[in-house]
Amino acid sequence: MPSLRMMKRKNPLLAIAGGGIAGLASALFLARSGFEVMVFEKEQQIQTKGAGIQLSPNAFKILDSIGLTHHLKADGYFPDHINIRSGLNMQLLTRFPLGEQIRHRYGAPYLLIHRADLLHRLLDACKSEHAVHLFFDHKVYNAFPHAHGIKILVRNGEIYDEYLVTALVGADGVWSTIRKQLEGAIEPEFSHTVAWRTLLPHNEVDEKILTSSIELWLGPNAHIVTYPVRDAFNIVAITPFLSDKNPDSGRIKDRNRKNRLSFFIHWHDSARHLVNLTSDWEGWPIYSLIKPHKPFKEKNGLPICLVGDAAHTMLPFAAQGSASALEDAAILAKWCHQTPEDLETSFKNYAKERHGRIKYMIKLSAQNRLIYHASGLVSCARDWILQLIGNKIINHRTARLYSWTADSSSPP
Repeated sequence: MPSLRMMKRKNPLLAIAGGGIAGLASALFLARSGFEVMVFEKEQQIQTKGAGIQLSPNAFKILDSIGLTHHLKADGYFPDHINIRSGLNMQLLTRFPLGEQIRHRYGAPYLLIHRADLLHRLLDACKSEHAVHLFFDHKVYNAFPHAHGIKILVRNGEIYDEYLVTALVGADGVWSTIRKQLEGAIEPEFSHTVAWRTLLPHNEVDEKILTSSIELWLGPNAHIVTYPVRDAFNIVAITPFLSDKNPDSGRIKDRNRKNRLSFFIHWHDSARHLVNLTSDWEGWPIYSLIKPHKPFKEKNGLPICLVGDAAHTMLPFAAQGSASALEDAAILAKWCHQTPEDLETSFKNYAKERHGRIKYMIKLSAQNRLIYHASGLVSCARDWILQLIGNKIINHRTARLYSWTADSSSPP
C-alpha cells in the first residue's frame, strides 16, 4: 500500500499536476502569493524538444510582472512585422507592424522564442522559490477526499505514493488525467489538421527567407508560418490530415511526404522551397476543445481546477496557446491570494473570470482558420480586403487580445 506523505507547512499546500508552461507559471505565481506548491511532472526532465512559440504583448506583460523578461530578451527575437503573403503567387497582401509600434500601443513587445527556453526560465525561477517543490518522473493519477484536504495518488516509476494537500490544479495538457476525473468532462476533438514542424540552423536557410519578421503564407486549405528563434529558423506548415482514421495523440513521423507536400503543389516556388528544405519534419495532430471546459468542478466536494491546455485546448490560429496558459496562472493566483482560506471560492471566481476571455480566444482561432485556409472566390475576396485595409482589420481583431492585463481583466 502507498504511504501517505504530509509536508510540514504553515501555508496552504497546492499540488499541480504537470510541469509545462501552465504548471510552472502557476507554481511561480502561487508561491509568490503565499502558498506552498508541489509540482508533479511525469517526464524525467524538462523537454528540450519542441519548436518556436509566439509571445504577444499580453503574454509578455505577465512574464514581466514576475521578473523573467530580462532573461527572455536574451533568448528570443523581437520581430519587425508580420508579413502576410499569398502562398500561390508570393504577393505581399499586408505588412502588420510589430517592433516599437506594438510596444508603444500595448506597453509590451512581441517576442519569438523557443519553447524550451521559456520552460527553462520558468523552471529556474521556480527553483529559486523556497515554496515550490518540484517532482520529476511523478504522475498524478487520482484524488480522494480526506478529513484534512485532498489525498492524491502519485506514481514514481513502479512506486505509488499518497500526498495530502489542500487543493489540486490540473496543468497536465491536452490529454489531461485530472480533467478526465471531473464530472461532465469533455475530451478534445480532432480538427482534421496537422501542424508539421521543423527547426533549421540559420546557415542552412537562404538569406532571402531568413528575415527578422514573421512570414505568414496563406493558401487553399493550408498555410505556412516562419520566424527565427534562438539559433534556428522555425517553420510550421498546417495542412489537412490525409486519412479517414484519426491519428494518435502523439507525433506523426513524416514517413509519407504526400501527407505534407501534396497541398503545396500549386503554390509559388518560394513556398514549395520552404517545405522541401529538409526531410526532418514531425507532424502534430491538432486537437481542440470546441468550448472551454469548466475549469472548476467539484469532485466529491474537492477543490480541483484546470489551467492551460487541460482547461481549454484551442486551435493554434491565433497563436494564444502559451499566452492563455500564462494568463490562467496570473488570474488563478490572484483569486487564491484573495481568499486563501476558501480555495473552492477562489477556483470558482477564477473560472468565472476566465470563461469569457477563453471563449473569445477559441472563437477567434476558429475564425482565423477559415480565413487562412479559404479557397476559390472567398480567398480572392480575402486577399483583396487584406491589401485594401489589412492593418485596420488586424488591429481591430488583436486589440482585445494584446491590451489585456491581469489588473484590467473583467471581474466574475
